[in-house]
Amino acid sequence: LRRTGLPVDALTPASPLRVPPSYADERVAWTLPVGADGRAPARIEAAALSGRPVYFEVLRPWSAGWDARGRGRGPAFEGPRLIVAIVAVAVASLAALWIGLIAARSFRTGEGDRTGARRFSAVVGGLDFAARLIGASHVPVVMEEAKLIAGTLAISVAIGAGSWVLYMVVEPYVRRFWPNAMISWSRVMRVRVRDPLVGRDLLVGGALGAWMGALLLLSLYVSGGIAGPHPINMLVPPALTGGRHVLGALFHACLFANWEFLIAFSLLVGLRVVLRHPHVTLVVYVALWPARVLLLAGWEPLAIGVELLYAGILVVLMLRYGILATFVALLCKALCLVFPLTSEPWRWYADIGLVAVVVMSALVAYGSFHAVGGFRVFDELLDDG
Repeated sequence: LRRTGLPVDALTPASPLRVPPSYADERVAWTLPVGADGRAPARIEAAALSGRPVYFEVLRPWSAGWDARGRGRGPAFEGPRLIVAIVAVAVASLAALWIGLIAARSFRTGEGDRTGARRFSAVVGGLDFAARLIGASHVPVVMEEAKLIAGTLAISVAIGAGSWVLYMVVEPYVRRFWPNAMISWSRVMRVRVRDPLVGRDLLVGGALGAWMGALLLLSLYVSGGIAGPHPINMLVPPALTGGRHVLGALFHACLFANWEFLIAFSLLVGLRVVLRHPHVTLVVYVALWPARVLLLAGWEPLAIGVELLYAGILVVLMLRYGILATFVALLCKALCLVFPLTSEPWRWYADIGLVAVVVMSALVAYGSFHAVGGFRVFDELLDDG
């Protein structure tokens, strides 16, 4: 307790309410009144096995599992969250069946872009394989390394196959309903990366993606309270150790962006097919995004507002600029969550956070350069001079 920095003298023993994630033979809990540590009230839950700590958690009012009376509660679904969970499971099951049928039909009839799907799935599978190998613990034993590589390869091939299926489902419908969204993406699939339209989408996607990441980080900071700094928010904590894990975090950011990009377009396409009317589709699509907040954290007005704004930006990206800009925006947003960004350069992790800034700046700079025609602009300026 003293190592956490909490005021031990202000803690009051309480009955433990949380179930630890691992086996324990002793459970304890304390409550901390508001203002005792300069922040909101807290509830501390801990557990031990044979005298050794196995679980420790500090709950605040914004934590999942905290109710209005200031008591911790179990993570079981109840009330609106239970309804949302049931609906989510039903929709996911129907979506999986629909995706399988549509992918089979697209492959059989030749509607889908097989070349693009093959290249896309190969890149996704390769990134997943590299990210897993980089983050794995290696030992100087040939058989152990062979088992690790074989198991990792099997998982990555399955993930690449899943990406191929989703691509074969989404691509024909996007080409039918929003043909302009495919132009720059098709050029990238054919390695025409110096095209001005590709540069435009990189520029727009990078700029809006940085705003989306900043929006999510701001919501975390506000919900964490003004009185104290929010903990480092990272999806890949090993990146803090530096070295190869930084490269692994970059690959993970690409994978996070890939899955969110596929899910976002799959949901939009599914709603468009079912509802048929484009404006109704957009309204329902934007309204569905806060559902995951209700599912994970209950009624959180700030988080729901952020999700609505986030969904609005995403719709503008998908329909106005297309697939490439959407993917780049989600990649930049993922970089903001994968790397520890901070405005205080003296923090010990500040240099690792700069990796995300450099990557986003490089994307925007490359897009800006080619959006205006690349070196041809300078040649024209010199000729005019």
